[in-house]
Amino acid sequence: MKKFTITLLLAIFTLSISYAQTTTEAGKPDCNLEENVDEFSGRKSITTKIERIGSSYRGKLSLSVYKTEDDVKIMVIFRAEEEVVCFIEDSEIQIKLENGEVLELKSGSTDIECDFRVIFITKGLKKKEIKKLLESPISNIRLRGDFYTTIEVEKPNYLMDNLKCIME
Repeated sequence: MKKFTITLLLAIFTLSISYAQTTTEAGKPDCNLEENVDEFSGRKSITTKIERIGSSYRGKLSLSVYKTEDDVKIMVIFRAEEEVVCFIEDSEIQIKLENGEVLELKSGSTDIECDFRVIFITKGLKKKEIKKLLESPISNIRLRGDFYTTIEVEKPNYLMDNLKCIME
């Protein structure tokens, strides 16, 4: 009987711990944020962890969301499989949402970057773009630089979850 009581108490304790974890996790995404303060300007920024969110036959796509006191940007990192690719001045990322809307986000840089791994940061997102990204998961993503590829998205809630984290 004593063994049964101990086993039952352990089961109840384990169940209550896992219930508490799922209720807190279900209400809020897992936020993995890094806060920085520029030592020269004193400006604060928050960055989400860089995560691979999808791939195409040409390579793999990772994203990170970046927030300063003034704006919110998306860092786009593309790792090409077999050829050098370039993000150029008019590069863009097109994000198709599951609700059918398409957002076109332009590069915020005038630099040309060519390599097997290229990075560009979007111009600051407008409030209406943030609102749309918070309302619907990603269906797919198209990148355009000196190349063109459509990414099959494996983490459709990435932008929704990470924007929620940094907007709090």
